[in-house]
Amino acid sequence: MSYAQVFDTLFRLGLAMLLGYILNKARIINADTNKSLSGMIVNVTSPALAIYAVAGQHEVNAEVVKLLGFGAVMYVLLMLLVYGVVLLIRPARDLQGVYQMLLVFGNVIFMGLPVIQSMYGEQAVFYLNILNLPFPLLIFTYGVWLLRGRNADAGARSLLRVAVSPGFLGGILSVVIYFTRLALPTFVVNALGFIGGLTTPLSMMVVGSMMAAFTFGDLFREKKLYLVALLKLLVMPAAGFAVARLLFQDPMLVGVITASLAMPSATLCAMVGEQHGTGRQPGTIALGVFITTILSMASIPLVILLLA
Repeated sequence: MSYAQVFDTLFRLGLAMLLGYILNKARIINADTNKSLSGMIVNVTSPALAIYAVAGQHEVNAEVVKLLGFGAVMYVLLMLLVYGVVLLIRPARDLQGVYQMLLVFGNVIFMGLPVIQSMYGEQAVFYLNILNLPFPLLIFTYGVWLLRGRNADAGARSLLRVAVSPGFLGGILSVVIYFTRLALPTFVVNALGFIGGLTTPLSMMVVGSMMAAFTFGDLFREKKLYLVALLKLLVMPAAGFAVARLLFQDPMLVGVITASLAMPSATLCAMVGEQHGTGRQPGTIALGVFITTILSMASIPLVILLLA
């Protein structure tokens, strides 16, 4: 495990977020730009990345199937557990779905992928993708429902539009490609990788740009978000580590599961919030993503020490 590579990765991610903040303050990008870029990330670059992640990965064995099953159960349990946790935290009613979203969805691809790659190498990236195959399916259905499900206009037709969205379809296609061992042409895979590669820097820059709208005082407006950060960055990975050690013998698999749960709230939450949130939901999501991302710069090295 290369600690230098991990810290280098964290530095680059933080720098991209800082650049977005500076560009917004310099009026090079603005709220309209954020919304447009969010749409591009959600509908184009993120689906391309999801498909690219499994293209060419055709190693279907018992351990991989076990990891996939673990990931599916993990997300179901997370959805159930955070519902109870949020009831205990008691945020404002219109923000309950926001808090659940921030706790369930970690930045496992945009941030987790480069961090875990620097920790364990290319094989770990494959395991990370398998573990989190439910992610793109859930964030464009369950995640959107958390934001819109309590609104009058969020009926079956609204969810149907989400179900045929590029983000959701990209997640479905990635699962089909993996389990059918469908071989895509090399030039298609390369193109998907090229387009999907824009996702991480763009998403971090958009979050940084969103944060330019907040003042220093706004960082403490939703104090309960710091409790979310504690649960997301320390409690959840510690619990995941304990469970993973009981179920998996391979230290790499234990590390991938633990590190995945140690990631801050997903930047894609902010993109989805921009597209589907109402009222103060988008701003609160962006604030939660920002707070957990900044604090993760200190918490991730602690988790790495746990895995050492």
